[in-house]
Amino acid sequence: MQGQIEIVKKFKGRPNDAELVRLVADRLTLTAQTLLENDKVLEPIAAVLAEKESVLFRVSHADTEAKQLAYSKLRAFAKLNDAHAIIAIGDGTVRTEDDTTEAILTAVRAKSKSYTIVVPYYRHDIGEKQEMIVFMEPYDWTDSKIPLIEAWW
Repeated sequence: MQGQIEIVKKFKGRPNDAELVRLVADRLTLTAQTLLENDKVLEPIAAVLAEKESVLFRVSHADTEAKQLAYSKLRAFAKLNDAHAIIAIGDGTVRTEDDTTEAILTAVRAKSKSYTIVVPYYRHDIGEKQEMIVFMEPYDWTDSKIPLIEAWW
């Protein structure tokens, strides 16, 4: 499977304000938590926030090469539309000195600021082949580099 991006929704707005970008990132993170809690899996999504129109994409890829291709398409779309920010959401692993944890990662790359919202979680077995997702307190990771969302401007 090649790296694909598929438009899910378009919306109007003026996302050149850092507070608005943060609001959208927080809202998408909460949506991702709900989807993960219900479906037990999180499909990657991304939003490109531009002056005239912002677009929400479903991102699909089978391997690292396809993932790089999908995100290069997002950067190209962002450049073509003079986007102010890209917000990409997926799940991954976060390693600390003491632990390794699954987490929802909301990467925000904006012309004004870049950061990642990290929502650690663990899966709790509740019997009969069922599990419950337990979320921990989210935090911002501001020292992060976001390799898939390089500057497009």
